[in-house]
Amino acid sequence: MKFFYSILLYLLLGQVGTVHAQTTMGRFLEKTPDGIFEFVTNEMFAKMIDYVNTTIADVQKMDKFELVNRFEEKSVVDTLSSDYVSLSLSSTLQVQMMALPLADADTIVCMVKTYAAPEKESVIHIYDLQWKELDSSDYLSLPSSDELIARPDTMDVERYEELLKWVDPRMIFAQILPQQKSVVFSLATPLLNKDEVMQVNAILLQRKVKWNGKTFNKS
Repeated sequence: MKFFYSILLYLLLGQVGTVHAQTTMGRFLEKTPDGIFEFVTNEMFAKMIDYVNTTIADVQKMDKFELVNRFEEKSVVDTLSSDYVSLSLSSTLQVQMMALPLADADTIVCMVKTYAAPEKESVIHIYDLQWKELDSSDYLSLPSSDELIARPDTMDVERYEELLKWVDPRMIFAQILPQQKSVVFSLATPLLNKDEVMQVNAILLQRKVKWNGKTFNKS
């Protein structure tokens, strides 16, 4: 496991090259406990090391790389910076992590794990830099599914109730927007075709919360 996190750390420090990186996402990744990232194998570690060794002279141009996971799918490091990491570990799992500075100069990390089987559903974890899991409700108020649905004024009740049945069961997924220090929540559209998705979008809302140095507030 440690090979995987060491390579991520190497790429992070190579791309950013700042002391700040070493005190936030860099050191956080270096201390990653085993079992946090699914689908990672020793074969993946070896390929990562080989990839880095063959491109070390041109590390500044590395924007992402791909490996084959234990289920013979691609695992991709999509984005890596001093305070943000995005990993597509398989076709059914994406992980985003964002370092968040607190007002008292400490830092926490928000992790969003999104599973797609096939519709998306997310789980959010908050950690300190020692990988101690914190109570996410102290920093983030998750929206209910009712907050992500609304009937437009121009839509009659009967049509609205029909569309409501199309988003049952209701599954909420989240996406980190690193440049905005925000998280956006949306409802999945379970097993709908393209035309049905376009129709049901008329009643779906998104909720965005933005980091203010202490908590995520609605924006």
